[in-house]
Amino acid sequence: MKLSRDFQRPLRYIVDQLMPPILRDSRIFKVALKIIFKNDSNTVWKFRQDFPTMTNEEVKEIYGKLSQHALKVSTDINSRCLRKINEEIAGKSVLDAGCGTGKLAELKSYAEYVGVDFVKHELWSSLQTESTSFHEMSVENIAFADDSFDLVICAHVLEHVRNPINVLLEIKRLTKSEAILILPRERSYRAGFNLHVNHFQYQWEVERLLNSVPNTNSAVELIDGDFYCKMIFDK
Repeated sequence: MKLSRDFQRPLRYIVDQLMPPILRDSRIFKVALKIIFKNDSNTVWKFRQDFPTMTNEEVKEIYGKLSQHALKVSTDINSRCLRKINEEIAGKSVLDAGCGTGKLAELKSYAEYVGVDFVKHELWSSLQTESTSFHEMSVENIAFADDSFDLVICAHVLEHVRNPINVLLEIKRLTKSEAILILPRERSYRAGFNLHVNHFQYQWEVERLLNSVPNTNSAVELIDGDFYCKMIFDK
């Protein structure tokens, strides 16, 4: 069964916002991880602690290993954000940086779609067309020329990467002027039901991150539990 982002939202709110930290960071939460991740639960429990010393290949291996436990979600993007993106991409060449399953390729209003992710997904082959392509590569080092795309989208990615600012600079390099970012609103805990290593609870935290990129104008709004960010680069 596929679960939409909208269906998950109240569950995320209870776990991330209402559960007391003394419980959220306790062994009680580790029991919940055991139910979902079974023999891999200890990997998830220790991931945020171990991440700084892991190699990129070790991280990639863990993502691949844990994919068998992932919820069958249609997309991490909630429906209101998805509608806004659909309006923004019409007639444009689009880079989906950290595309995951490639869900945005199904919108079809773009002129060209390029999806990149550091882990290849089994659904990519079924979505490829003359105007749609996918590439296995890191979002911190994307092998396209400067100003290659009208719009770069980076949805639910910065919470996973070592250096979000490096990714933002790469996005700035690749887009002619515009970018859309989506970040989940969540508190920082010892472990979670995900492999997030960067957390954004308040809008000012997101704005501070975006403003670290020179010559950038940005607007941030909270939409159904996720920060939707529109960036315009003065190039």
